Amino acid sequence: MPVHPNIEGVKAFVHVNGQPCEKHDDHTLVARHSVERYIIAEPGAVFEVHFRFTPPFPTELTVSVVITIDGKDLDEPLIRPAELYEEEGHVSVGPISNEGGVWKTQRYRFAQLHAGEDVPKGDIDAQKKQLAETGTISLHFCWVHCTRLNKTFEAFEKEVHDPGQVHEKALKGRALSHAVSLKEAVPTDEIEYFDAEYANNDEPFAVFHFYYRSLHALKDLHILRQTPSSIPLITSTNF
Repeated sequence: MPVHPNIEGVKAFVHVNGQPCEKHDDHTLVARHSVERYIIAEPGAVFEVHFRFTPPFPTELTVSVVITIDGKDLDEPLIRPAELYEEEGHVSVGPISNEGGVWKTQRYRFAQLHAGEDVPKGDIDAQKKQLAETGTISLHFCWVHCTRLNKTFEAFEKEVHDPGQVHEKALKGRALSHAVSLKEAVPTDEIEYFDAEYANNDEPFAVFHFYYRSLHALKDLHILRQTPSSIPLITSTNF
């Protein structure tokens, strides 16, 4: 589980099928407040975003965790001071909606991209734009204050477009293999929504980026050099 180098006591990981993904470092320089890792994605695999706080992480303020996937903000759990050190940590399984008083959640899932030449060439630029932020799961940790319970807020089901088949020229030079889709919405427990004000000039105090790719794509990027048979897709390390 990656540990943030500048903020003690903040950890994050991506779980697939109930187990934490094997993470891989590209050993390049990153922004001071960021941690970047590569993970292996499998088509159709359901995943969860996990994070936790441990001492000496400060507990004076509430923490908002903005979870952005493929450039879209899909969830923003709010962790109050008394909840920060929960032993089991915290998890986002997918966006939650409450349309018409019915509470539902849509689970995250990896969807394979299929490259071909049958897609009309006129769509290539549009596909490049759509794929510009594809392949990234990001967690932005922000301190917030002045939290107020919002009893009237309604959240609607998120729309995430599954690109499916794309023109191979739209993928050229990007080594992309997957996008994220959302499973069908299913009933879930009611949650509370809060209004809050961001502290620290709206700037996150810590950021984690997980770049998800196929095993083949990670080898093309020289992130992995082992043979496929020697690389475990899932590690048994406990959260």
